[in-house]
Amino acid sequence: MSLGERLYRLALRAYPSRHLADYGPDMLGAFQALERDFRARGRLRYLRFLLAELRGLLAQAVRERLAPSGSQWSGGPLKGGGRGRGGVMDGWIRDLRYGWRQLLRTPWVSALAVLTLALGIGANAAIFSVVDAVMDRPVPYDEPDRLVHIFEQYPSQRPDMQNALGSGTSSASAGNFLDYSALNSTFEYLAATSFDHYVLDGMSTFTRTLGVSEDFIPMLGAQLQLGRAFSPDPLPPAVGAAEVVNFEVILTHGFWQRQFGSDPEILGRTLTFHHWRGRRPEVRLEVVGVLKRDFQAPPRLMPGGLQLVEADMLVPIGWTSVRWNARQLYNVRVIGRLRGGVSLDQAQADLDGIAKVIAEAHPETNADYRAVLVPLQSLPRRLYGSGIALLMGVVVSVLLIACVNVATLLTARSVGREAEFAVRASLGAGRGRIFRQLLIESGLLGVLAGVAALSVAYFGTAVLTSLFPGDVLGLADATVNWRVIAFTGAASLLTVMLFGVVPALWGSRTDVSRALKKSGGGSVTRAGGLLRGLIVAQVALALTLLIGAGLLINSFARLASVDPGFDHDRVLAVDVRLPPWQLGEYQDWTQITALYREITARVAAVPGVRSVSSVGKPPLNLRDDRWPITIQDRPMATFEENLRADFRYAGPGYFRTMGIPVVRGREFTEQDDGVERPAEAPAVVSEAMARRFWPGKDPLGKIFYWGQNDLEAGESDNRYPRSPRFTVVGVVGDVKTLGLDMPPTPQVYSTSFVFQAKDRTVMVQTAGDPLEVADAVRRAVLSVDENELTLGLSTLDRKIATALARPRFYVAMASTLATIALIMVVAGLYGVVSYLASRRTHEFGLRIAMGARPDHLLKMVMRQGGMLVAAGVALGFVGAVIVTRFLSAYLFGISPLDPVTFVAVAVVLAGVALMANALPARRASRVDPIAALRAD
Repeated sequence: MSLGERLYRLALRAYPSRHLADYGPDMLGAFQALERDFRARGRLRYLRFLLAELRGLLAQAVRERLAPSGSQWSGGPLKGGGRGRGGVMDGWIRDLRYGWRQLLRTPWVSALAVLTLALGIGANAAIFSVVDAVMDRPVPYDEPDRLVHIFEQYPSQRPDMQNALGSGTSSASAGNFLDYSALNSTFEYLAATSFDHYVLDGMSTFTRTLGVSEDFIPMLGAQLQLGRAFSPDPLPPAVGAAEVVNFEVILTHGFWQRQFGSDPEILGRTLTFHHWRGRRPEVRLEVVGVLKRDFQAPPRLMPGGLQLVEADMLVPIGWTSVRWNARQLYNVRVIGRLRGGVSLDQAQADLDGIAKVIAEAHPETNADYRAVLVPLQSLPRRLYGSGIALLMGVVVSVLLIACVNVATLLTARSVGREAEFAVRASLGAGRGRIFRQLLIESGLLGVLAGVAALSVAYFGTAVLTSLFPGDVLGLADATVNWRVIAFTGAASLLTVMLFGVVPALWGSRTDVSRALKKSGGGSVTRAGGLLRGLIVAQVALALTLLIGAGLLINSFARLASVDPGFDHDRVLAVDVRLPPWQLGEYQDWTQITALYREITARVAAVPGVRSVSSVGKPPLNLRDDRWPITIQDRPMATFEENLRADFRYAGPGYFRTMGIPVVRGREFTEQDDGVERPAEAPAVVSEAMARRFWPGKDPLGKIFYWGQNDLEAGESDNRYPRSPRFTVVGVVGDVKTLGLDMPPTPQVYSTSFVFQAKDRTVMVQTAGDPLEVADAVRRAVLSVDENELTLGLSTLDRKIATALARPRFYVAMASTLATIALIMVVAGLYGVVSYLASRRTHEFGLRIAMGARPDHLLKMVMRQGGMLVAAGVALGFVGAVIVTRFLSAYLFGISPLDPVTFVAVAVVLAGVALMANALPARRASRVDPIAALRAD
């Protein structure tokens, strides 16, 4: 008996006799086991251990002596404290210290687990920061939950109308808005808005003008810094009126500061405006108010998403260019505030009834149409929810793979600690105590991973905001704020539960008698099934994720290979901007035509330039500007016939410069350009228009008119009654305008004064890299009139890249995360196969001693890993079939169940996974039988 044991026995006598009889032998046995361990570590550590145990033993004995009679024993120091004063806390502190030491004993495993979890949690936190900024963006209005947008859907009449809310969805027509206002019973306020540009006398830039109806300001609860709201809105003025006087204007706070220096005497001043295109009469408006600084107009819906309306002034919508008698023009945005106590369903039912009345009264324009209510707060979710949900699904999958991977690592490590668990159990520690200890160790990993995940989230958020397409409203506000930190903490806690429970349950159910035996084969058998199941789950999750990424990559490749209808690899686009109408030197079409002729002539003289022309709207401008037309020798088109085309100005040589093939007829010449009001204008139409409007006929020489015209009655719905008629002189190839994934629209190219643009884009075809001649082209253009011209240069390659920005982003994110998942799976598979092979060293040595060849062992281990991969691939196929159907909205030219992608991804994953098996299998086949048998 050692001196330490004698001292311990002596100290035990300080305990009450009733406790010594029940717990004394267990406490002494536990001390003896620990004493042997610490004696082997050195004399100094042994003395420290002995003093600590004696001190703790005596302190606990005193507490037991002073405890009231009948109270239960709280446990000795070797049992981790108890319910006495400080006992529970002491036990948790000891568990934390012990857990930390266990993590430090296997630093590489711990570091790998922390890194894996940090990547998964950090990626989720970065996506959450985007969700927090975009999806939960606060609406700065009173009671925003009662504000709704009213959109109109024309599914059968206008299936070609594209919008971020879906095909056939548009803003409202002004005529329908008047009916909504007159007939509804569920709205407290209903307002219409229309955005335009005007020029204030004395300014050299546009004034961003928001036309609003009289309910707009009270509907939003907007506050004014000065003055009052609008007077009741009078009837809309007749189109073409000579002058509109005594209308009112309310300035925004920023415009009031910039333009008028915050003049407090601004109220009552009369301001004179001109339309920026010079096609409306002069307007004089009286300033009646100034909005407060915090005013924000509701965002407007654009083809790419929501866009903030940065208005300079608010004007009555009555004098804007809104056409109140044209129900086929969708040029107002309607916003309403529901009455108190009215639900969204009730308001929608009310609108459905009004829509039926409108459809019966105006079947030529409103047959089979529907008015749709969308809460203002839910617009970001409706527009961006599916894309962000896709990213969220991908990162959650990566997090699940990370959790399974770490659970696999910790379970394998727990197998090596089975003897430790058995000793603790034999000394009185129950399953709950061991479970708590292992869960604490997992919690430490989760805390470390959560801290590291904040760095990943910060970096990931910066990457997302820089790479994500810039048309997403609110994305610039994404940051790691307190909500993201709270989400990271919650995600860390959840992941601890996901990856920590499995190894904790396994370790707490240790069989003491088997674990204390020398051979470890039993533990391998018991843990092998669990480890194999975890690997199968990893492979299945990774395969599902990889197939989704493969479909996106395949879709992106098909989209990138789409022919836009024009050459873009060597074309420079020069956006030329002139001062607004009523300003500058260029006030008539003769001057403007001469200006662009001089520009094209000087640019054509630049070395390296092959061809030059100009166009009013360049291709891929993402604008749906189709107008109704009337074809000669046909009755006036009904709305259902959808005779509409996209009109744009094109200068001489445009098709040659852009590489657009002339299929029939001719392109424009210099003689076609520069005539302000010809009786008949030549037109070049696209093949899509020829097929749509003159099927099976030769379109050359055909005549059509802009607008819906009753040619027999002489009635016209044109804004410009003297609009020329058009004669088709040529047919050219189709060009993409709404996007690479959209079908080409019918297009009309003309030199008519109606579609001539003061601001144009000069297209320059170069012999080499267009950026090499960009500076020379810039100088050539500015040399024509440096004082009046403002330029912007870009290449058509950049326009193509912009059109591909969003699908490229999704592909990049999915591919990156899928690669991380693949690395996790390979690492996990390698670790498990290596561990299982190392635990069978004795078996392999015995097989070799009995005559087994090394190549047989190699095949056996490879077969073991191959079966895990095969099971995971089979399960992953089932998951991919279920999940990939949600990707159909993001795919172009490929099915969500594309067999080529499924097979190719499975082959790649299986090949990489089997390569991960090769090293442990090769190591197992080279086992030395003598060393293996002697070690066992």
